[in-house]
Amino acid sequence: MFETVSPIRRQQQPTNRRGKCRYPLTVPVYYRAQNGQRAPWKKGTTVDMSATGILLDLPSEVEPGEELALALEWTGLYHAKERMRLLARVEVLRCDARGTAVRILEHEFEEVQAVVPTRYVRGKEKLAVA
Repeated sequence: MFETVSPIRRQQQPTNRRGKCRYPLTVPVYYRAQNGQRAPWKKGTTVDMSATGILLDLPSEVEPGEELALALEWTGLYHAKERMRLLARVEVLRCDARGTAVRILEHEFEEVQAVVPTRYVRGKEKLAVA
């Protein structure tokens, strides 16, 4: 009649507290400090991404609370355009063994113009190619 409850508790599976799904995405990313100065771009790699944040693998340490400018080549089509770049202003949330977690504050896409190789024709001008 009555179901007995076992005194042994079942182990709870860890719940995902994230509000958005993360997708594995490994592409090169360029970043620099967003402090108004023209800092040089540094190169890192994305680990995964959601609609509101990105996990990055960066070669140098950044501080939580710091704002960064990011630029990464967008994979796949975006509004029927094949070559796009995602530009974002992000805030560093944490740095740990898994990577550097950032929250996207602003973002925009820009179209990347295809690079067309230029042929130099030798003629009277004798153009030099460096």
